[in-house]
Amino acid sequence: MEWWVGNFEYSDLTVPHSINDKDPFIVTVNMKNTGQVNTSEVVQLYMKNNDSAYGVNAPSKKLVSYEKVALNAGETKNVTLKVDPNDMAVWDVNKGDLHVESGVYTVMVGASSQDIRLQQDVQVTGTPLQPLNIYKPFNVFDHSFTSNDIIYYEVAKERTAVNLKEKKVVAGYYAVGSKKNGSWTAIPKVNLTAAKQITARVASNASGGVITLHADSPTNAPIAVLDVPITGPKSYTIANANVSVTELGYTDITVDLSKTTLIGNHDLYVVFKAPDLRIDTLSFQTKPAVKAVGHITASQNNPKVDVEAVEAPFGISATELKNWTFDSGNSGLTLGSVTVNETGTMATLQLSGTASSGGTLTVTPKADAFNGNVIDGNVITFTIESTSSNSGTDTPQTSTPSVGNQGNGKPTAPQAIVEKLTVEERRKVEQVKSPGVTLLGTPIKISFENKNGLYVVVQVNVIPAIGQNITTLARVNDDGSLSPVPSMITTDANGNTVIQSMVSSEGLYVPVSVQRHFTDVPDIAWYAKDVAEASGLLLINGVTETTIDPSSATSAAQTLMVALNVLGISPEKKSVDSKWFEAVVRTASKLGLIDYSSLPSDKPNSRGEMALVLTNVLKSAGIDVSLSDNEINALLNDYSDAKDANAEHRKALAVILKQGILIGISANEIAPNDVLTRAQLATVALRARNIIMKNVIQ
Repeated sequence: MEWWVGNFEYSDLTVPHSINDKDPFIVTVNMKNTGQVNTSEVVQLYMKNNDSAYGVNAPSKKLVSYEKVALNAGETKNVTLKVDPNDMAVWDVNKGDLHVESGVYTVMVGASSQDIRLQQDVQVTGTPLQPLNIYKPFNVFDHSFTSNDIIYYEVAKERTAVNLKEKKVVAGYYAVGSKKNGSWTAIPKVNLTAAKQITARVASNASGGVITLHADSPTNAPIAVLDVPITGPKSYTIANANVSVTELGYTDITVDLSKTTLIGNHDLYVVFKAPDLRIDTLSFQTKPAVKAVGHITASQNNPKVDVEAVEAPFGISATELKNWTFDSGNSGLTLGSVTVNETGTMATLQLSGTASSGGTLTVTPKADAFNGNVIDGNVITFTIESTSSNSGTDTPQTSTPSVGNQGNGKPTAPQAIVEKLTVEERRKVEQVKSPGVTLLGTPIKISFENKNGLYVVVQVNVIPAIGQNITTLARVNDDGSLSPVPSMITTDANGNTVIQSMVSSEGLYVPVSVQRHFTDVPDIAWYAKDVAEASGLLLINGVTETTIDPSSATSAAQTLMVALNVLGISPEKKSVDSKWFEAVVRTASKLGLIDYSSLPSDKPNSRGEMALVLTNVLKSAGIDVSLSDNEINALLNDYSDAKDANAEHRKALAVILKQGILIGISANEIAPNDVLTRAQLATVALRARNIIMKNVIQ
């Protein structure tokens, strides 16, 4: 009988402009009872991450809030739904914990998961899925994120008993087994760089068979083929329990991977070619990367040098001299002792003797020096430097793009004074550590005479070593960080690298090569080339060493930091700063990029706000940004949503449209109030830098 049935109309869904993984947020929706009786409805709110690293295996809907609402016939209420961001979390199989991923989420509201009435997309800022480092064995079950036709087996009663007693949630309790030929399981974001061989702990209770490993798809060519034998039962007594157990035994199978050329992170698929094949753990053997930190000068007594472990950490065994290969050469030094810091990232070598000028020594950490399944590390060579001069073949020169004025009316050209570094200054430069950044060439010190503008153009000629690829000149800041310097790099007739740089401040500078690989940037993405180039120029950094989170929202402070990088300006830091962006905001305000001097809380930036900052960047670099009202209207005429921008943003959007820095998201939309993504920021920053370089240097 229809007279008692309630009918509800949903309208006016309101979602925050952006969301992060820390702060609760509110979603509202209007509900109207269009029926003829008083009744109630349970309003349900769901969310879906469209950019999850788990792809189609991510939840299609997650219930994050609900509210029961009573409505009289014909009544309308505004319903408030509060969301705890933890309810959006998914399990990070590599970290072994819940986390909220970044991405564009769809917010859905309705009467049930199958009855969605309204939906809206929103940008969520969270954290990326953690890559899996492979220098230690890992349990396949614990790290699998998707599978097909598999079954789980308890590996060992003793392992279960021990780990349950310690109340471990993730502890390798199970092996993954196959139901049939073609069963598979997958592990996300496995870092396969430098993998040399793989060992799998496997078993079979039937007739044995083959397990194959594949990168990125179970149908791709295998990178390893594992022949699994029949493994018999094993019997033992569980320690401290006096319980006898007989269960299927496991064996280790090792396969060479030295011909595999894969680098970076890949989803690893384990494919079973027969029923009842089981796999417990995988263990990759890798070649660890190490690099020298510090240097040795002539006549130095009992010097110390540091060796940094870039991937697999050093273990306590690194303190044993037998685990190092040391060739003193003609250095006059011997290896006295080795200490390792708590995290295993740095080994300090105490040398004995007096360093001989021009001498060299080599040091190599052996496999046993590391806490992981690795082979011997790479060889590090130390060349002992003279105290009276610095080695290197760089020839710095200066040019004069702007002029000052003497009292007699004649122009005085600004000059850059380029000097070699003192021993202490050189030591400071060598302490610089930044992921993916290699220091090349001889560091220099630059000071000015008669500087009256923002820049002096400095030319440095570098004779590069074979295989070196300098991407930019960088300023070494007092805290050891690097700031990019707008640089034009060419090659002269003699094969030397010529760096023409727009230097804005005195200090220490060094040519660098930046090689970063971001695993969350697909090669076919529209922004892939721009992100790679902007990263190589130090304009933008990743959120981790291997991810850049291209679809996440860019905050106001991040936009300002990239704007300073475009200009080649280092933030003016103070000891009283409590937030990383305080120095950025202070410096940007001083340059006139913004009209405020503090930022109480960082917030996402819109495309219109970005346009205003970049317009001021161009103005700071001496580029004319004036436009008449007619010019502004003409430039924005094709974009129907340009009217949604305020007057200040309209002019800024017109300026960067004219300069070719920004284009619309479609032929008739410029989206002035949309959130600016990190990928978009990389693209516009690169274009702005190129325009400034063309105007100042050329």
